[in-house]
Amino acid sequence: MNRSRHILFIVVTCFSLFASLSTYSQDKQETLKEDVLVFRVQTRLVFLSDLKSYLSHLKDFHCLFSDANLLKMAAISVDQALEVQNLSVGEVQQSPQLIKKIMRLILTQVYTNSLSLSLERDFDLGLPLDKCGLGRFGSWNNELKSLVQAELYMRRGKEKPSKYNQAARQNYYQMLDDKMDYEFNL
Repeated sequence: MNRSRHILFIVVTCFSLFASLSTYSQDKQETLKEDVLVFRVQTRLVFLSDLKSYLSHLKDFHCLFSDANLLKMAAISVDQALEVQNLSVGEVQQSPQLIKKIMRLILTQVYTNSLSLSLERDFDLGLPLDKCGLGRFGSWNNELKSLVQAELYMRRGKEKPSKYNQAARQNYYQMLDDKMDYEFNL
């Protein structure tokens, strides 16, 4: 009798383990179906889930810089960019122009990060920190700091275009093409 309990225990345990692994595997497959590599900038791989997380920081950035040169240069509004948060993989694949504009934002961020610009010592910008509820600069996440750094570069940098017309955008992104390695994957 004792031996049959052990056998029954082993059978139930094995069945439970198999059922758990099967459910975990199905959940993982569903997650993988919902995520896709969107683009690569330098060594940074950006998946759809990363892009959606990135865009949540764009709201805070827009609160700080409602007239952001970074957005003007990429020819995108915050509302357009935030549309991506609600899109499925299939819908994102049908929106390559929108995704390319967001890629331009990240391309500029990665480029300005590579320049090792100092942001903290030049941070007296009169930004509406209280209005935006962001607190001290040191408490911000790296993505928001990087967006602000890219915006300051666009406002102060030597490659700053005087106008945000098509020719200025082409010249700016041609300069980045020459300096950066990236690939669009949709």
